[in-house]
Amino acid sequence: MSRPSSRFADHVYRPVQGDPGMPAPAPVVSAAAMTRVQVLTPLSILVSAGTLIVTSILTRPRLNDVSEAHPTYLTPNAKWLMAYWSVIYLCQIGFALLCVVGQKPETKKLLASGVGVRLALVNFLLAGWAVSWIINTHVSFIVGTSLLGAITLVLLITAGLLAFWLPADSRHPLDWLFVHVPIKMLLVSMIAVDFGQQLFMALEWDGGKGHDLDASVWPTFYTLMGVGAFNSLWIFTFSDLTWAASGIVLNLALLAHPKIPRHARPAEVTAAIICSIALQGTALLGSYAHKYIAHQREQRRIRLGSEDDAAARLQEAEAEAAAARARADAYAAQQNGGRLPHAGEDEEQGGVGVTRHLGSSGSSA
Repeated sequence: MSRPSSRFADHVYRPVQGDPGMPAPAPVVSAAAMTRVQVLTPLSILVSAGTLIVTSILTRPRLNDVSEAHPTYLTPNAKWLMAYWSVIYLCQIGFALLCVVGQKPETKKLLASGVGVRLALVNFLLAGWAVSWIINTHVSFIVGTSLLGAITLVLLITAGLLAFWLPADSRHPLDWLFVHVPIKMLLVSMIAVDFGQQLFMALEWDGGKGHDLDASVWPTFYTLMGVGAFNSLWIFTFSDLTWAASGIVLNLALLAHPKIPRHARPAEVTAAIICSIALQGTALLGSYAHKYIAHQREQRRIRLGSEDDAAARLQEAEAEAAAARARADAYAAQQNGGRLPHAGEDEEQGGVGVTRHLGSSGSSA
Protein backbone atom coordinates (compact mmCIF):
# COMPACT_ATOMS: atom_id res chain seq x y z
CA MET A 1 0.00 0.00 0.00
CA SER A 2 1.40 3.37 -1.00
CA ARG A 3 1.82 5.97 1.71
CA PRO A 4 -0.03 9.27 1.34
CA SER A 5 2.02 12.10 -0.01
CA SER A 6 3.44 14.67 2.37
CA ARG A 7 1.29 17.32 0.71
CA PHE A 8 -1.87 15.34 1.49
CA ALA A 9 -0.68 14.73 5.07
CA ASP A 10 0.00 18.43 5.56
CA HIS A 11 -3.46 19.25 4.31
CA VAL A 12 -5.15 16.74 6.60
CA TYR A 13 -3.19 16.98 9.81
CA ARG A 14 -1.94 20.57 9.80
CA PRO A 15 -4.05 23.76 9.88
CA VAL A 16 -4.02 25.72 6.66
CA GLN A 17 -2.06 28.95 7.05
CA GLY A 18 -4.28 32.01 6.96
CA ASP A 19 -7.47 30.07 7.71
CA PRO A 20 -9.84 32.61 9.33
CA GLY A 21 -11.44 29.84 11.33
CA MET A 22 -8.22 29.05 13.15
CA PRO A 23 -7.24 31.08 16.26
CA ALA A 24 -4.43 33.58 15.83
CA PRO A 25 -1.06 32.35 17.07
CA ALA A 26 0.19 33.77 20.36
CA PRO A 27 2.55 36.74 19.88
CA VAL A 28 6.21 35.88 20.24
CA VAL A 29 8.04 38.02 22.80
CA SER A 30 11.81 38.16 23.08
CA ALA A 31 12.97 36.83 26.44
CA ALA A 32 15.82 39.35 26.49
CA ALA A 33 13.43 42.26 25.87
CA MET A 34 11.11 41.07 28.62
CA THR A 35 14.03 40.68 31.03
CA ARG A 36 15.19 44.25 30.35
CA VAL A 37 11.72 45.55 31.13
CA GLN A 38 11.46 43.46 34.31
CA VAL A 39 14.81 44.74 35.60
CA LEU A 40 14.97 48.36 34.45
CA THR A 41 11.38 49.47 34.99
CA PRO A 42 11.10 48.71 38.75
CA LEU A 43 14.59 50.15 39.28
CA SER A 44 13.70 53.34 37.42
CA ILE A 45 10.48 53.74 39.41
CA LEU A 46 12.44 53.50 42.66
CA VAL A 47 15.02 56.03 41.46
CA SER A 48 12.42 58.46 40.14
CA ALA A 49 10.07 58.25 43.13
CA GLY A 50 12.97 58.42 45.59
CA THR A 51 14.45 61.48 43.91
CA LEU A 52 11.12 63.30 43.82
CA ILE A 53 10.45 62.51 47.49
CA VAL A 54 13.91 63.67 48.58
CA THR A 55 13.75 66.88 46.53
CA SER A 56 10.23 67.57 47.77
CA ILE A 57 10.94 67.12 51.50
CA LEU A 58 14.62 67.05 52.47
CA THR A 59 16.46 69.43 50.18
CA ARG A 60 16.62 73.20 50.41
CA PRO A 61 15.22 74.59 48.25
CA ARG A 62 12.46 72.06 47.71
CA LEU A 63 10.60 71.53 44.45
CA ASN A 64 7.66 73.61 45.64
CA ASP A 65 9.97 76.38 46.89
CA VAL A 66 11.40 76.85 43.41
CA SER A 67 7.92 76.80 41.91
CA GLU A 68 6.75 79.52 44.31
CA ALA A 69 9.86 81.60 43.65
CA HIS A 70 9.24 81.47 39.88
CA PRO A 71 5.44 81.44 39.44
CA THR A 72 3.99 81.37 35.94
CA TYR A 73 0.48 81.30 34.58
CA LEU A 74 1.10 77.60 33.85
CA THR A 75 1.95 76.77 37.47
CA PRO A 76 -0.68 74.35 38.87
CA ASN A 77 -1.95 74.05 42.41
CA ALA A 78 0.64 72.05 44.40
CA LYS A 79 -1.89 69.84 46.20
CA TRP A 80 -3.73 68.98 43.00
CA LEU A 81 -0.44 68.16 41.29
CA MET A 82 0.71 65.97 44.19
CA ALA A 83 -2.52 63.96 44.07
CA TYR A 84 -2.19 63.61 40.28
CA TRP A 85 1.38 62.33 40.48
CA SER A 86 0.47 59.98 43.33
CA VAL A 87 -1.97 58.25 40.99
CA ILE A 88 0.75 58.03 38.34
CA TYR A 89 3.18 56.29 40.68
CA LEU A 90 0.52 53.94 42.04
CA CYS A 91 -0.18 52.87 38.46
CA GLN A 92 3.54 52.51 37.82
CA ILE A 93 3.83 50.19 40.82
CA GLY A 94 1.08 48.13 39.20
CA PHE A 95 3.12 48.20 35.98
CA ALA A 96 6.12 46.78 37.84
CA LEU A 97 3.98 44.03 39.38
CA LEU A 98 2.50 43.25 35.98
CA CYS A 99 6.02 42.77 34.63
CA VAL A 100 6.51 39.98 37.17
CA VAL A 101 3.12 38.27 37.37
CA GLY A 102 1.75 38.94 33.88
CA GLN A 103 1.74 35.63 32.01
CA LYS A 104 -0.62 36.29 29.10
CA PRO A 105 1.14 36.57 25.73
CA GLU A 106 -0.77 39.77 24.93
CA THR A 107 0.37 41.35 28.20
CA LYS A 108 3.99 40.38 27.60
CA LYS A 109 3.85 41.83 24.09
CA LEU A 110 2.37 45.05 25.47
CA LEU A 111 5.09 45.35 28.11
CA ALA A 112 8.08 44.28 26.04
CA SER A 113 7.20 45.70 22.62
CA GLY A 114 4.57 48.37 23.25
CA VAL A 115 6.36 50.11 26.14
CA GLY A 116 9.73 48.42 26.42
CA VAL A 117 12.43 50.31 28.28
CA ARG A 118 10.99 53.70 27.28
CA LEU A 119 9.11 54.05 30.58
CA ALA A 120 12.34 53.29 32.44
CA LEU A 121 14.11 55.97 30.38
CA VAL A 122 11.36 58.46 31.24
CA ASN A 123 11.73 57.76 34.96
CA PHE A 124 15.50 58.19 34.88
CA LEU A 125 15.10 61.47 32.99
CA LEU A 126 12.52 62.62 35.55
CA ALA A 127 15.04 62.01 38.32
CA GLY A 128 17.59 64.14 36.47
CA TRP A 129 14.99 66.87 35.90
CA ALA A 130 14.16 67.03 39.63
CA VAL A 131 17.82 67.64 40.41
CA SER A 132 18.10 70.36 37.75
CA TRP A 133 14.95 72.01 39.13
CA ILE A 134 16.24 72.44 42.69
CA ILE A 135 19.61 73.77 41.49
CA ASN A 136 17.53 76.86 40.68
CA THR A 137 19.72 78.63 38.15
CA HIS A 138 19.04 79.86 34.65
CA VAL A 139 21.33 77.23 33.16
CA SER A 140 19.66 74.45 35.15
CA PHE A 141 16.28 75.62 33.90
CA ILE A 142 17.52 75.32 30.32
CA VAL A 143 18.81 71.81 31.07
CA GLY A 144 15.47 70.96 32.69
CA THR A 145 13.60 72.19 29.61
CA SER A 146 15.72 69.91 27.42
CA LEU A 147 15.07 66.95 29.71
CA LEU A 148 11.31 67.55 29.72
CA GLY A 149 11.35 67.89 25.94
CA ALA A 150 13.07 64.51 25.64
CA ILE A 151 10.58 62.98 28.09
CA THR A 152 7.65 64.39 26.10
CA LEU A 153 9.02 62.99 22.84
CA VAL A 154 9.58 59.51 24.29
CA LEU A 155 6.11 59.46 25.84
CA LEU A 156 4.50 60.68 22.63
CA ILE A 157 6.13 57.86 20.67
CA THR A 158 5.03 55.33 23.28
CA ALA A 159 1.46 56.63 23.39
CA GLY A 160 1.28 56.52 19.59
CA LEU A 161 2.45 52.89 19.53
CA LEU A 162 -0.12 51.96 22.16
CA ALA A 163 -2.95 53.79 20.39
CA PHE A 164 -2.31 52.55 16.85
CA TRP A 165 -0.63 49.18 17.37
CA LEU A 166 -1.69 47.85 20.79
CA PRO A 167 -4.88 49.68 21.83
CA ALA A 168 -6.56 48.99 25.15
CA ASP A 169 -8.80 45.92 25.21
CA SER A 170 -11.74 45.50 27.58
CA ARG A 171 -10.76 41.84 27.97
CA HIS A 172 -7.53 42.95 29.69
CA PRO A 173 -8.51 45.67 32.20
CA LEU A 174 -5.26 45.44 34.17
CA ASP A 175 -3.27 46.14 31.02
CA TRP A 176 -5.30 49.30 30.54
CA LEU A 177 -4.99 50.41 34.17
CA PHE A 178 -1.30 49.73 34.73
CA VAL A 179 0.13 50.36 31.25
CA HIS A 180 -2.06 52.72 29.23
CA VAL A 181 -3.17 54.97 32.10
CA PRO A 182 0.27 55.95 33.53
CA ILE A 183 1.75 56.53 30.07
CA LYS A 184 -1.10 58.87 29.11
CA MET A 185 -1.18 60.65 32.46
CA LEU A 186 2.55 61.32 32.23
CA LEU A 187 2.30 62.61 28.67
CA VAL A 188 -0.68 64.88 29.36
CA SER A 189 1.12 66.33 32.38
CA MET A 190 4.17 67.08 30.24
CA ILE A 191 2.34 68.84 27.41
CA ALA A 192 -0.32 70.58 29.52
CA VAL A 193 1.75 71.85 32.45
CA ASP A 194 5.34 70.76 32.99
CA PHE A 195 7.08 71.56 29.72
CA GLY A 196 5.40 74.96 29.30
CA GLN A 197 6.08 75.97 32.89
CA GLN A 198 9.75 75.01 32.65
CA LEU A 199 10.13 76.72 29.27
CA PHE A 200 8.70 80.00 30.54
CA MET A 201 11.06 79.85 33.53
CA ALA A 202 14.00 79.32 31.17
CA LEU A 203 12.81 82.33 29.13
CA GLU A 204 12.41 84.33 32.37
CA TRP A 205 8.69 84.78 31.72
CA ASP A 206 7.88 84.20 35.38
CA GLY A 207 7.27 86.10 38.57
CA GLY A 208 10.85 85.85 39.77
CA LYS A 209 12.85 88.89 40.76
CA GLY A 210 13.60 91.04 37.73
CA HIS A 211 11.63 88.77 35.38
CA ASP A 212 8.79 89.83 33.08
CA LEU A 213 5.69 87.78 33.87
CA ASP A 214 3.44 90.06 31.82
CA ALA A 215 5.32 89.10 28.65
CA SER A 216 3.94 85.57 28.99
CA VAL A 217 0.23 86.45 28.88
CA TRP A 218 -0.37 85.85 25.18
CA PRO A 219 2.18 82.99 24.89
CA THR A 220 0.31 81.34 27.77
CA PHE A 221 -2.99 81.90 25.95
CA TYR A 222 -1.70 80.34 22.72
CA THR A 223 -0.10 77.46 24.61
CA LEU A 224 -3.29 76.62 26.49
CA MET A 225 -5.45 76.84 23.37
CA GLY A 226 -3.00 74.82 21.28
CA VAL A 227 -2.68 72.09 23.90
CA GLY A 228 -6.46 72.06 24.34
CA ALA A 229 -6.99 71.68 20.59
CA PHE A 230 -4.42 68.86 20.36
CA ASN A 231 -5.94 67.07 23.33
CA SER A 232 -9.41 67.43 21.82
CA LEU A 233 -8.32 65.90 18.51
CA TRP A 234 -6.71 62.97 20.30
CA ILE A 235 -9.73 62.46 22.59
CA PHE A 236 -12.21 62.56 19.70
CA THR A 237 -10.13 60.23 17.52
CA PHE A 238 -9.58 57.54 20.15
CA SER A 239 -12.52 58.18 22.54
CA ASP A 240 -9.83 58.46 25.20
CA LEU A 241 -11.41 58.86 28.64
CA THR A 242 -8.04 58.78 30.43
CA TRP A 243 -6.65 61.57 28.28
CA ALA A 244 -9.77 63.72 28.74
CA ALA A 245 -9.86 63.25 32.51
CA SER A 246 -6.14 64.03 32.83
CA GLY A 247 -6.36 67.18 30.72
CA ILE A 248 -9.43 68.51 32.53
CA VAL A 249 -7.97 67.82 35.98
CA LEU A 250 -4.74 69.63 35.12
CA ASN A 251 -6.66 72.62 33.77
CA LEU A 252 -8.65 72.74 36.99
CA ALA A 253 -5.34 72.61 38.87
CA LEU A 254 -4.28 75.73 36.96
CA LEU A 255 -7.48 77.49 37.96
CA ALA A 256 -6.97 76.41 41.58
CA HIS A 257 -3.48 77.94 41.79
CA PRO A 258 -3.33 80.80 44.29
CA LYS A 259 -3.06 84.34 43.03
CA ILE A 260 0.45 85.39 42.08
CA PRO A 261 1.55 88.35 44.25
CA ARG A 262 1.10 91.68 42.44
CA HIS A 263 -0.18 89.82 39.38
CA ALA A 264 -3.85 88.97 39.01
CA ARG A 265 -4.57 86.20 36.53
CA PRO A 266 -5.36 87.89 33.19
CA ALA A 267 -8.78 87.34 31.65
CA GLU A 268 -7.12 85.92 28.54
CA VAL A 269 -5.50 83.13 30.55
CA THR A 270 -8.69 82.33 32.45
CA ALA A 271 -10.67 82.24 29.20
CA ALA A 272 -8.10 79.94 27.60
CA ILE A 273 -8.23 77.50 30.53
CA ILE A 274 -12.04 77.39 30.44
CA CYS A 275 -12.05 76.96 26.65
CA SER A 276 -9.54 74.12 26.95
CA ILE A 277 -11.74 72.34 29.49
CA ALA A 278 -14.80 72.84 27.28
CA LEU A 279 -12.99 71.59 24.17
CA GLN A 280 -11.82 68.40 25.84
CA GLY A 281 -15.19 67.67 27.44
CA THR A 282 -17.02 68.32 24.17
CA ALA A 283 -14.57 66.13 22.26
CA LEU A 284 -15.18 63.22 24.63
CA LEU A 285 -18.97 63.55 24.46
CA GLY A 286 -18.84 64.01 20.69
CA SER A 287 -16.69 60.92 20.30
CA TYR A 288 -19.11 58.80 22.30
CA ALA A 289 -22.07 60.23 20.34
CA HIS A 290 -20.31 59.48 17.04
CA LYS A 291 -19.64 55.90 18.11
CA TYR A 292 -23.27 55.48 19.21
CA ILE A 293 -24.63 56.82 15.91
CA ALA A 294 -22.24 54.63 13.91
CA HIS A 295 -23.33 51.60 15.96
CA GLN A 296 -27.00 52.38 15.34
CA ARG A 297 -26.39 52.75 11.60
CA GLU A 298 -24.57 49.43 11.52
CA GLN A 299 -27.42 47.72 13.37
CA ARG A 300 -29.93 49.28 10.97
CA ARG A 301 -27.91 48.12 7.98
CA ILE A 302 -27.76 44.59 9.37
CA ARG A 303 -31.50 44.63 10.08
CA LEU A 304 -32.35 45.89 6.57
CA GLY A 305 -30.05 43.29 5.10
CA SER A 306 -31.87 40.56 7.03
CA GLU A 307 -35.23 41.85 5.81
CA ASP A 308 -33.99 41.91 2.21
CA ASP A 309 -32.73 38.35 2.57
CA ALA A 310 -36.10 37.24 3.96
CA ALA A 311 -37.94 38.92 1.06
CA ALA A 312 -35.61 37.27 -1.45
CA ARG A 313 -36.15 33.87 0.16
CA LEU A 314 -39.94 34.41 0.03
CA GLN A 315 -39.79 35.25 -3.68
CA GLU A 316 -37.70 32.16 -4.32
CA ALA A 317 -40.19 30.03 -2.41
CA GLU A 318 -43.12 31.47 -4.40
CA ALA A 319 -41.29 30.88 -7.66
CA GLU A 320 -40.53 27.29 -6.67
CA ALA A 321 -44.17 26.76 -5.69
CA ALA A 322 -45.38 28.12 -9.05
CA ALA A 323 -42.92 25.89 -10.87
CA ALA A 324 -44.11 22.89 -8.85
CA ARG A 325 -47.75 23.64 -9.76
CA ALA A 326 -46.83 23.92 -13.42
CA ARG A 327 -45.05 20.57 -13.30
CA ALA A 328 -48.03 18.99 -11.57
CA ASP A 329 -50.44 20.31 -14.24
CA ALA A 330 -48.18 19.05 -16.99
CA TYR A 331 -47.94 15.64 -15.36
CA ALA A 332 -51.74 15.43 -14.98
CA ALA A 333 -52.24 16.34 -18.62
CA GLN A 334 -49.76 13.68 -19.65
CA GLN A 335 -51.61 11.06 -17.58
CA ASN A 336 -54.94 11.98 -19.28
CA GLY A 337 -53.47 11.42 -22.71
CA GLY A 338 -53.35 15.00 -23.79
CA ARG A 339 -53.51 18.51 -22.65
CA LEU A 340 -56.18 19.60 -20.22
CA PRO A 341 -59.08 21.48 -21.92
CA HIS A 342 -59.73 25.06 -21.13
CA ALA A 343 -62.97 26.17 -19.56
CA GLY A 344 -64.27 27.70 -22.86
CA GLU A 345 -63.64 24.49 -24.72
CA ASP A 346 -65.57 22.51 -22.11
CA GLU A 347 -68.61 24.75 -22.52
CA GLU A 348 -68.45 24.55 -26.32
CA GLN A 349 -68.20 20.77 -26.30
CA GLY A 350 -71.06 20.60 -23.84
CA GLY A 351 -73.31 22.70 -26.13
CA VAL A 352 -72.59 20.55 -29.18
CA GLY A 353 -73.41 17.44 -27.20
CA VAL A 354 -76.79 18.80 -26.14
CA THR A 355 -77.65 19.80 -29.73
CA ARG A 356 -76.80 16.35 -31.04
CA HIS A 357 -78.87 14.73 -28.32
CA LEU A 358 -81.90 16.87 -29.15
CA GLY A 359 -81.47 16.17 -32.86
CA SER A 360 -81.39 12.44 -32.36
CA SER A 361 -84.47 12.60 -30.17
CA GLY A 362 -86.41 14.46 -32.92
CA SER A 363 -85.49 11.85 -35.55
CA SER A 364 -86.75 9.06 -33.39
CA ALA A 365 -90.08 10.78 -33.05
